[in-house]
Amino acid sequence: MPKEKVTIKDRSFDSAGIKKDYVGSIIEFILNGFEANATTVTIIAQPYSEVMTKLVKLQIIDNGDGINYEMRNETFGTFLISQKERNVFFDRVNKGKGRYTFENFSDTAKWSTVYENSGKHYKYTITVNHSERDYFDYSEPEETTEPTGTTVEFDGLINLKLENLECDEFKLEVAAFFAKYLYLYKSKHIYLNSVYRMGFHLLYKRVGILFFADIN
Repeated sequence: MPKEKVTIKDRSFDSAGIKKDYVGSIIEFILNGFEANATTVTIIAQPYSEVMTKLVKLQIIDNGDGINYEMRNETFGTFLISQKERNVFFDRVNKGKGRYTFENFSDTAKWSTVYENSGKHYKYTITVNHSERDYFDYSEPEETTEPTGTTVEFDGLINLKLENLECDEFKLEVAAFFAKYLYLYKSKHIYLNSVYRMGFHLLYKRVGILFFADIN
């Protein structure tokens, strides 16, 4: 599998201000999906069992445009440089940092992405390992009939449990970040395990506190 080195601009990985919490990290991956014109972002979290709730599988799936193979270096090969303009609803530009936040809860992240080119769809993968984060591996694209979109799968999960994603703290922090965007774009949705829809509407603001309601 080919490998390319990441170009780091101005600062090192460790001094770049990458988020250190799993909630902020997952928000970044959801945001990447919406930036790629996704209407749905789904979090799939699978524990060992009902008793052992430590996660053995975590995926974040979007139905966006995918990552064009010709743009892979601009997307993954540069750090602290962003090819995307941040959506007006989101107040920060992560300049490529978001994709590296997986280090907060896993050892490896693998992107399986399908994009459209000249009326045909193509699929390939990109892999980043924590131990070699200044490189990324990628496969050659192959034609496919699958729809466009990207699935990010995280391996070597570190102390992340199902209840970490089902707790109110997680849901409310996601809501606080995406509320205005989801309110204005009602066709956009966030799902947890394909069932729970975290489409939170901003109801009103009072004394600086935001109140949200689940719109299931």
